[in-house]
Amino acid sequence: MVFKPGSNIQLPKWKNVQELQEKILNYLEDCKKDNRPLTVTGLANALDTSREVIVSYENRNDEWSDTIKKVKRAIHQYTEERLVSGHNVVGVIFSLKNNWGWKDRTEQDVTVSGTFSLSDLGEKAEDENQNQEK
Repeated sequence: MVFKPGSNIQLPKWKNVQELQEKILNYLEDCKKDNRPLTVTGLANALDTSREVIVSYENRNDEWSDTIKKVKRAIHQYTEERLVSGHNVVGVIFSLKNNWGWKDRTEQDVTVSGTFSLSDLGEKAEDENQNQEK
Protein backbone atom coordinates (compact mmCIF):
# COMPACT_ATOMS: atom_id res chain seq x y z
CA MET A 1 0.00 0.00 0.00
CA VAL A 2 1.33 3.43 -0.91
CA PHE A 3 0.71 6.30 1.48
CA LYS A 4 0.41 9.76 0.01
CA PRO A 5 1.27 12.90 2.02
CA GLY A 6 -1.85 14.65 3.21
CA SER A 7 -4.00 11.50 3.07
CA ASN A 8 -6.24 10.59 6.00
CA ILE A 9 -4.47 7.26 6.49
CA GLN A 10 -2.59 7.21 9.76
CA LEU A 11 0.66 5.28 9.90
CA PRO A 12 1.27 3.23 13.05
CA LYS A 13 2.84 5.30 15.82
CA TRP A 14 4.60 2.26 17.28
CA LYS A 15 6.88 -0.29 15.57
CA ASN A 16 4.46 -3.14 16.20
CA VAL A 17 1.57 -4.19 18.41
CA GLN A 18 3.94 -5.81 20.91
CA GLU A 19 5.66 -2.45 21.51
CA LEU A 20 2.26 -0.84 22.08
CA GLN A 21 1.28 -3.61 24.51
CA GLU A 22 4.55 -3.21 26.45
CA LYS A 23 3.98 0.53 26.83
CA ILE A 24 0.41 -0.12 27.99
CA LEU A 25 1.59 -2.68 30.57
CA ASN A 26 4.19 -0.18 31.82
CA TYR A 27 1.42 2.42 32.24
CA LEU A 28 -0.79 -0.02 34.17
CA GLU A 29 2.10 -1.10 36.41
CA ASP A 30 3.17 2.51 37.08
CA CYS A 31 -0.41 3.44 38.04
CA LYS A 32 -0.61 0.52 40.44
CA LYS A 33 2.83 1.23 41.94
CA ASP A 34 2.14 4.98 42.36
CA ASN A 35 -1.51 4.46 43.40
CA ARG A 36 -2.67 6.62 40.47
CA PRO A 37 -6.07 6.21 38.80
CA LEU A 38 -6.36 4.69 35.34
CA THR A 39 -7.49 7.29 32.81
CA VAL A 40 -7.63 7.57 29.04
CA THR A 41 -5.59 10.77 29.16
CA GLY A 42 -3.03 9.09 31.41
CA LEU A 43 -2.80 6.25 28.91
CA ALA A 44 -2.35 8.75 26.07
CA ASN A 45 0.44 10.52 27.98
CA ALA A 46 2.17 7.21 28.72
CA LEU A 47 2.00 6.36 25.01
CA ASP A 48 3.27 9.85 24.10
CA THR A 49 0.16 10.62 22.10
CA SER A 50 -3.30 12.18 22.47
CA ARG A 51 -6.79 10.95 23.32
CA GLU A 52 -7.75 11.56 19.69
CA VAL A 53 -5.03 9.20 18.44
CA ILE A 54 -6.17 6.58 20.99
CA VAL A 55 -9.72 6.86 19.64
CA SER A 56 -8.55 6.66 16.01
CA TYR A 57 -6.60 3.47 16.76
CA GLU A 58 -9.61 2.08 18.61
CA ASN A 59 -11.74 2.54 15.47
CA ARG A 60 -9.31 0.85 13.04
CA ASN A 61 -10.74 -2.71 13.46
CA ASP A 62 -7.39 -4.47 13.39
CA GLU A 63 -4.89 -5.88 15.89
CA TRP A 64 -4.02 -2.31 16.95
CA SER A 65 -7.65 -1.57 17.78
CA ASP A 66 -8.03 -4.85 19.68
CA THR A 67 -5.15 -3.81 21.95
CA ILE A 68 -6.60 -0.34 22.56
CA LYS A 69 -10.10 -1.72 23.15
CA LYS A 70 -8.77 -4.15 25.74
CA VAL A 71 -6.99 -1.47 27.79
CA LYS A 72 -9.96 0.90 27.45
CA ARG A 73 -12.25 -1.83 28.84
CA ALA A 74 -9.91 -2.10 31.84
CA ILE A 75 -9.99 1.70 32.32
CA HIS A 76 -13.78 1.69 31.97
CA GLN A 77 -14.09 -1.07 34.58
CA TYR A 78 -11.78 0.81 36.93
CA THR A 79 -13.84 3.99 36.48
CA GLU A 80 -17.13 2.18 37.15
CA GLU A 81 -15.70 0.54 40.26
CA ARG A 82 -14.63 3.94 41.56
CA LEU A 83 -18.18 5.19 41.03
CA VAL A 84 -19.80 2.43 43.08
CA SER A 85 -17.14 2.61 45.81
CA GLY A 86 -17.83 6.32 46.38
CA HIS A 87 -14.48 7.81 45.29
CA ASN A 88 -14.85 11.39 43.95
CA VAL A 89 -18.23 10.57 42.45
CA VAL A 90 -18.59 13.83 40.50
CA GLY A 91 -15.26 13.33 38.71
CA VAL A 92 -16.08 9.70 38.00
CA ILE A 93 -19.49 10.64 36.56
CA PHE A 94 -17.80 13.27 34.37
CA SER A 95 -15.36 10.66 33.05
CA LEU A 96 -18.10 8.10 32.39
CA LYS A 97 -20.16 10.65 30.44
CA ASN A 98 -17.27 12.08 28.43
CA ASN A 99 -15.20 8.95 27.79
CA TRP A 100 -17.75 6.17 27.75
CA GLY A 101 -20.97 7.67 26.41
CA TRP A 102 -22.94 7.38 29.64
CA LYS A 103 -26.00 9.66 29.83
CA ASP A 104 -28.41 10.87 32.46
CA ARG A 105 -31.90 9.71 31.65
CA THR A 106 -35.12 11.26 32.82
CA GLU A 107 -38.43 9.50 32.52
CA GLN A 108 -41.69 11.41 32.27
CA ASP A 109 -45.27 10.24 32.52
CA VAL A 110 -47.70 12.27 30.43
CA THR A 111 -51.42 12.07 31.00
CA VAL A 112 -53.82 13.29 28.33
CA SER A 113 -57.40 13.88 29.29
CA GLY A 114 -60.33 13.99 26.95
CA THR A 115 -61.06 11.92 23.92
CA PHE A 116 -59.51 12.02 20.50
CA SER A 117 -58.93 9.70 17.60
CA LEU A 118 -56.01 9.26 15.27
CA SER A 119 -58.14 10.31 12.32
CA ASP A 120 -58.97 13.58 14.14
CA LEU A 121 -55.25 14.20 14.66
CA GLY A 122 -54.54 13.43 11.00
CA GLU A 123 -57.22 15.85 9.83
CA LYS A 124 -55.94 18.55 12.17
CA ALA A 125 -52.39 18.09 10.87
CA GLU A 126 -53.60 18.34 7.27
CA ASP A 127 -55.53 21.54 8.09
CA GLU A 128 -52.41 23.05 9.70
CA ASN A 129 -50.27 22.12 6.69
CA GLN A 130 -52.78 23.73 4.32
CA ASN A 131 -52.89 26.89 6.45
CA GLN A 132 -49.08 27.11 6.41
CA GLU A 133 -48.97 26.74 2.63
CA LYS A 134 -51.32 29.73 2.17
